[in-house]
This record gives sequence, structure tokens and C-alpha cells, in this order.
Amino acid sequence: MKHSRLIVFSISLLAIIALGFFFLIKKNPLKIESQGTSVVAGIVTASPTVGGGGTIPAMNPSIMDTFSAHDKEQLQIILEILKSKNENDPRMDQFLTNLSPALKDALQKQYSEMKMEMRSERGIIANLIARELKEGRNSPSDIQFLTNILLEKPCLSLSDCASPANVKSEEIEAHYPQLITVQNLRKALVSTNITPDNRTAILGIFKAAIDSPDPQIAQEAMTITDSIPKDENINH
Repeated sequence: MKHSRLIVFSISLLAIIALGFFFLIKKNPLKIESQGTSVVAGIVTASPTVGGGGTIPAMNPSIMDTFSAHDKEQLQIILEILKSKNENDPRMDQFLTNLSPALKDALQKQYSEMKMEMRSERGIIANLIARELKEGRNSPSDIQFLTNILLEKPCLSLSDCASPANVKSEEIEAHYPQLITVQNLRKALVSTNITPDNRTAILGIFKAAIDSPDPQIAQEAMTITDSIPKDENINH
């Protein structure tokens, strides 16, 4: 009997403690902040604490005013991925296809404002724009944007693109924006959905990239253009 009373007392005490904790949390909710992000008008934006080469440039509010609700949802996901630098985030394929022209133009502007050392972030944006080509969703500004990426000077060091570091482990990441662009353009060339105009545009990008100051990209472009039948028009 004494043992049973002790059990009942212990259970009652635990219930009182749990109930008190519940009311304490309800009265003073925990303030949870995700380091490196803030929310403005429902859009998650990166704060100046983002490291690894620089901050993610803020997007002009006047540009965001032109976005649809779907654009804003996609932008929120994109900014979260840029902050994490995780180019393998499954949301890239789940939610970030068929980007609107307005959103792509805004991302291209963000890319141009990013420090050169932000290789992952720049590569993620390049990937988002380049992979749209295989589905025929592109504009002349997209073509020019991707051409410009392949014509960029090579990044010689992740800490300072202008200073040679000769660190082999950095080689792939240092070239990431260019390599992911080439990879997507290669896929587009063999896509069953590609239109003749898109194929011509992509071959035009590679033709221009033969003059890339980055020897690796120039060689890739030359290899691809040399594999194309000579009678195929690549003068885009």
C-alpha cells in the first residue's frame, strides 16, 4: 500500500511540473532565430554573417514587387540553399524548375554582385539558369549570362581568386560555376526536348567559350565544338 501511494505521488508531482512548464512556455515563448537569416515580408534573406567568401547581396525590393507568389516561394528556397551552399539540396529538383523570367533576371543580377570567391553560391545560380535550357525555357539574356560565366577569369584561390594558391583540393570548387554550366549545356545538347534554336544557342555559347581565359573551360568548349558536324550552324 505504501509503495502504491509513493507511485501515485510521483506521478502527480511529475504532472504538476509538466503543467507548470507548459504555462511558462506559453507565457514566455522561446525566441528561435536562425543564425544568418532574417525574414522580411515573408522572404528569408541572408544576413551579413554569411561566411565563406562574402555576403549574399540583398535583392532590390522594387524587383521583388514584380514577383508572383510562386516566385517568392521559389526565392525563399533559393536563398536558403545559397546560405547553406548545398548544391545537392533535393529542393533544387523538387521546387526550383521552370523559373519565371523575372526571377531568373533577378538571380543573374545577384550573381553579378557576388564576390568572385563565392564559388558555391555563384555555381548554384549558374546551375539554376543553365539547366532550364534543356527544356527550352530560356531568353537571350540567359544565353548571354551563361556565355559570360564561361568567359570569366579563372579563380586561382578560394580565399582570393586573384592570388594563385596551387591547392589541388580547391580545383573543382574554384571552377564550379563554369563546370556546372558546361555540364548542363552538355545535357541540353542531348535532350529530346531541345529545340533547334536552343541547340544553336548552346553551340554558340561553346564557340564563344573557346576564347575563355580559363584554359580548362576553353579546352572543354573546343572539344565539344570539334565533335559537332561541320555543316551544323553554330554562328549564333
